Amino acid sequence: MQEKSSFFERLNQKLKESLTVKLFTIGVLILLLLIPLEMVESLIRERNYRSQNTISDVSAEWSKAQEISGPIITIPYHSYEKTTVNEVDKIIMVTRYLHLMPEELSYTGELFPKTLHRGIYDAVVYEGKLTSNGSFNLAQINELNIEPENILWQEAVVNMGISDMRGIANQIEFNVGNKNVVFLPGLKNAALNKSGVHATMPLSGEEGLFTFRFNIDLKGSFNIKFLPLAKTTDVKIKSAWPSPSFIGSFLPKERNISTDGFTAHWHVLNLNRPIPQIVRNDKLNFSEYNFGVELFMPTTQYQKSERTAKYGALVIALIFLIIFFVQIMQKLSIHPFQYILIGLALVIFYTLLVSISEFTSFNIAYLIAGAAVVVLVTIYLHGVIKNLKSSGIIFGLQTFIYGFIYVIIQLEDTALLIGSIGLFLTLAVIMLVSRKVDWYHLKSKSQQKVDKLDANL
Repeated sequence: MQEKSSFFERLNQKLKESLTVKLFTIGVLILLLLIPLEMVESLIRERNYRSQNTISDVSAEWSKAQEISGPIITIPYHSYEKTTVNEVDKIIMVTRYLHLMPEELSYTGELFPKTLHRGIYDAVVYEGKLTSNGSFNLAQINELNIEPENILWQEAVVNMGISDMRGIANQIEFNVGNKNVVFLPGLKNAALNKSGVHATMPLSGEEGLFTFRFNIDLKGSFNIKFLPLAKTTDVKIKSAWPSPSFIGSFLPKERNISTDGFTAHWHVLNLNRPIPQIVRNDKLNFSEYNFGVELFMPTTQYQKSERTAKYGALVIALIFLIIFFVQIMQKLSIHPFQYILIGLALVIFYTLLVSISEFTSFNIAYLIAGAAVVVLVTIYLHGVIKNLKSSGIIFGLQTFIYGFIYVIIQLEDTALLIGSIGLFLTLAVIMLVSRKVDWYHLKSKSQQKVDKLDANL
């Protein structure tokens, strides 16, 4: 009497003989492998987040990104306003402020970039040397509907916003004619920015048009921005940094970028932004109109690794499909456990990629991780299929897949187009190769032996 086989023995036999069960099992394994793939993507995001935090900490200790606004002249004046106190109308005197924007304002300077290291992370910072020239036209104030005796010319101050005052590296002297005025910490009666400096500059009201000049050495991180407060704002910046990114509301009028650095020239008119020459307001929030340059760090290894990991399911599916075709062509039986081991090796590629790229360039890390996984999978499968030609085909197709993914990662604008064309051609080749396969009569070598033995009996 023949002993009844167990459930697992029957299942194992089905996996050997049934093509449908094989395909279903491979599909389930691919879905299950999405779990470790998602864990890998989460790991990459966590490492990227840690990198950004570390870079921000290093930059904050040096000095944050800088925004320079001004200088402007702030002049108090008396205003008589009607108010009601205990149902009695009264005229009271209050102090208001006039903020006069420059007639002309120019900044010329150079940024000297540095790369600070903390552990395996790098942060780009800079030291800047700036020279500013410009002019004010006090005659505009006389055109306002304010009695001359109500304008407190002697209490006039110059305000200049600097977003992170820790970056100021030298004493700033405001030169007007033959007189130097020393700036003091903090803004006075003008909220140009969260922080800044001011200088007392008593006026007579008869100065009319006068010029000014000052120098400033300023440290910062990532970027530097300017506010176009003058009728004509002119900014010229140069640096040895080879990959600038121009940011803000205005792009440079002229720019020149090379491997040796960049130069940029902005020219902004008062007609280009809705900021009047005289503002009667204590809150001067014009940051939306700023412009400047960022010392751009090229795409980090984490961004490229995350983009690569998004193709993980596709890579696993294609390689499993290759193995499946080799399996049916060679009439072999590859166990699901062996597929699991191969799938895990394909997933480990991404952890190798991100970990190695933290110590070397992304390109070298991709080459090392890809070569390691391709060789490992090929050697393992050669031990299973024991066919040098089939092993060579698997090796070549794996190399092609990883090479194709690498090309897509390097592309920016055309990545979707090239990827879509590549997938279409891959599907076309699969359809071409498999069009003559009789899927209903595929059998493994072991099953063929059984059928042949039954026929002989």
